[in-house]
Amino acid sequence: MARIRSVHPSLFTDESWVSCSPLARILYIGLWTDADDQGLFEWKPLQLKMRLLPGDGADATALLDELAGVDLVQAYEVDGKRFGAIKDFRKFQRPQKPNAIHPLTEKIGEYVGLSTSEPRPLAEQSRTGTGKAAQMEDGGGEDKSPPPPQGGRRKPKVSIPDGFPTDELIDAMQAEAREVGANFDVRRFATYFRDQCIAKDHRYADWPAAWRKWCRGDIAKAPKTAAAALAGRPAPAADNRWRRWLREFKRNGYWPSDDAGPRPGRPGCRAPAAILAEFGITPPAANDPKPDLFARGDAA
Repeated sequence: MARIRSVHPSLFTDESWVSCSPLARILYIGLWTDADDQGLFEWKPLQLKMRLLPGDGADATALLDELAGVDLVQAYEVDGKRFGAIKDFRKFQRPQKPNAIHPLTEKIGEYVGLSTSEPRPLAEQSRTGTGKAAQMEDGGGEDKSPPPPQGGRRKPKVSIPDGFPTDELIDAMQAEAREVGANFDVRRFATYFRDQCIAKDHRYADWPAAWRKWCRGDIAKAPKTAAAALAGRPAPAADNRWRRWLREFKRNGYWPSDDAGPRPGRPGCRAPAAILAEFGITPPAANDPKPDLFARGDAA
């Protein structure tokens, strides 16, 4: 399986590598991508040519022999099968999860650099002889560092700023409390909010957002004002009955005097003034002598 490898710039001035023909140099670089994590590959010239030099009319056997002649690679056999090894591969190759595919002998292990307990530091690479040709690292030169978070760095969490919350923020939340009819003193709550944040060392990256969240939670639990409580309370059955009679009265002049008493506009009308006002009717004064022109025998 082909792997991503990187090529060290000093390869291009290495004496052993430079002494090879152009196609042999390309094949050598290709062998780095074809070898396993030990620096080993199957010595099969025809297959290597098809994978690494498919568009060139080259003799892969001769090219492998050329690389072996300058000691950049070495052929060996295990159980009758022929394999190749890249010199000093593991001295400079650092696979994160090495995967051994091909068999390895003790001698070949030393050849590819597996006998070295620690990889050579990068500072030593430029002073290494033939090893310059082996100065390639796994990963294709890709940046292994984790990507930065999307949208830039997060804002740090800090303690409550001086003078927070501001009058503007307090007034805005007081307006919200009024809109929902909550009996909630936001300015008084601001003192409690600040004391709690200081005492418990609360830290937020966005203090205005934290302030709104705290306020809205307490506004939702606050008791309603008297007006809001009445507005949300269902109308009593008696009020609904008066409204039904008044709608009928406004529609066709009928008034159930036996149940409702004097009709609207006559002294003694028992309909609540607030409900009469909903229908545009003004209750007469108690001493108004003006007769009701629409009376139908109702008792005075």
